Amino acid sequence: MPNRIIKESITTSPNFNKLSPYAEKHWHRVLILADDHGCFEATPLVVKGNGYPLQPYVRARDIEKWNKELEDCELVRLWTVGDRTFAQFTTFGEHNELLQRHAPTTPCPPWLLNDKGFDPRIATETLQAYTRISVAIKKLGGEAGYREIAQEAKCSMSTLSKYLKHLQRTNCYTFLQSDTPATDEKLNPNHKQKPNLKFP
Repeated sequence: MPNRIIKESITTSPNFNKLSPYAEKHWHRVLILADDHGCFEATPLVVKGNGYPLQPYVRARDIEKWNKELEDCELVRLWTVGDRTFAQFTTFGEHNELLQRHAPTTPCPPWLLNDKGFDPRIATETLQAYTRISVAIKKLGGEAGYREIAQEAKCSMSTLSKYLKHLQRTNCYTFLQSDTPATDEKLNPNHKQKPNLKFP
């Protein structure tokens, strides 16, 4: 991830200065885990591995406590998908003015979903292409090949690849916690086999 900006106004921020010393240190650690939309996976064991790789004395329950403290001080908002926890910095956009943002790395925060259920963090043109792809897959069926889908959706193979990766990233957390058995079906647009998948 790119470097993140910390402004000097943080020293007089009422919310930030409510944090305990340990939670304040935690805030700095998780800030660098955030994607270009201020979101990151806050599952304690994931944060422990990514944010504290050389500090074995930091425990998952400590991270869970510090996450809760960040939420109580309104510095992040937490949500869950299955058994995984995610967070978004509440004022990330005010302090990190990015001209170009990379694709989100987390499921969409439920408070950001628009009335059509789309993730507004994705560019409008890209969402339009994703909609065409979804319609094409429903029309052609799960046996359609990648080239057929791209032609029907009037999009490039690159866009189709991004769509499949987006679906995989969005759904994988739910699939991991699903009550139904996992399948061996894989999303791999670079493979010559047909997708043979059911899409929403």
